[in-house]
Amino acid sequence: MNSPPYALIASFLAFTEAHNMQRAAEALKISQPALTSHLKSFEQYFPQPVFIFEGRRKVLTSFGEEVRSLFKSRFDYLEEDLNLLAERSQDAKNIWFKIAGRGEILNLLASAINFSGTLEFVPITTEAVAQGLRERKFDIGITYDLSQVGDLHAKKFFTYDYSIAVPSRWKIKAAKLSHEVLEKLIDLPYLSHRPQSENLQTLVDKYQIKKRPHYKKVIPEWTKLAELASNTEGWTIMPTHFARDLKNVDVIQIPTNLIPEVQFYILYRKESLARSGFKNILEQMRQGVPE
Repeated sequence: MNSPPYALIASFLAFTEAHNMQRAAEALKISQPALTSHLKSFEQYFPQPVFIFEGRRKVLTSFGEEVRSLFKSRFDYLEEDLNLLAERSQDAKNIWFKIAGRGEILNLLASAINFSGTLEFVPITTEAVAQGLRERKFDIGITYDLSQVGDLHAKKFFTYDYSIAVPSRWKIKAAKLSHEVLEKLIDLPYLSHRPQSENLQTLVDKYQIKKRPHYKKVIPEWTKLAELASNTEGWTIMPTHFARDLKNVDVIQIPTNLIPEVQFYILYRKESLARSGFKNILEQMRQGVPE
């Protein structure tokens, strides 16, 4: 036989504990006719009558008492388990949060967030963040792409502007970017974040450079590009934050009217705000990324 739905079981137990239709309906926050309907539907799941009338009073049959005892014992254990689950969910040591985004950004956050539970950092492309959140693969996402946000919450996180990082040994130091500087760089090995760098193409078009750039290495990780530039393997375009403290590298800032700043966002599901420690992690994330 099939088990009754939980709503019917709850109505049955409420009635048998209250011994009164009105009190049971009030406890369940439903009407008395609705409770009567629930009890009638509940009884249809069993091969014998669960209730009998003694005068105008609805009481349990002997079989009904056995049904009540069975469900009561099961629900008593369930209540105990739920209480234990609630206690564990409030203890930070038992909480596990997953944060997803570009690996370089996660590396910055890993040392900036102090949480007594577990933090798992999940490297992922920015384009895949929103979908992953909706599929509950992680709890917090970092992205600049809001095209798939839907009903997710999006909070401004940080912005990146861009600079050119040039090995100091090349002696192409410049106070600002110009046609002359870019023309020199185009002949030299370029370290790219993507197979076709949109940022490089923007500069080539702006300064009307006719030569084709020499792509030497394509690595989708800013920290690795920074390391290669420091080792004089090539020049690159990267967020200023990753370029400013490099050794053996000269930095040329790119005006934001040429390559605009990129706004990153923190994405999460609204329900996550109720989880213990979640708001504190969001605050530490905001403080953990340098200006």
